[in-house]
Amino acid sequence: MINNEMLTPREVAEYLKVPIQTIWRWCRTGTLPAVKIGKYWRIPRNELEAFIKTSANRGPQAAQEAAWGESRPQQARGGTNG
Repeated sequence: MINNEMLTPREVAEYLKVPIQTIWRWCRTGTLPAVKIGKYWRIPRNELEAFIKTSANRGPQAAQEAAWGESRPQQARGGTNG
């Protein structure tokens, strides 16, 4: 039987040891498959497990890119501010 347990962003953040803001961003951008029910995000456990496997197979650079998302400072990407 497939485990369809739904996890909260806080549970996922604690499990992955990342800030909850990171989980919210991943949910909003589709990086982490999630369902929005009203104003609440829920992450299916099987989707989280697939996300972890995919991220682990892509190496540490993929995890860093996912963590920074679009909020990474422009200068850190080699861009200019002027």
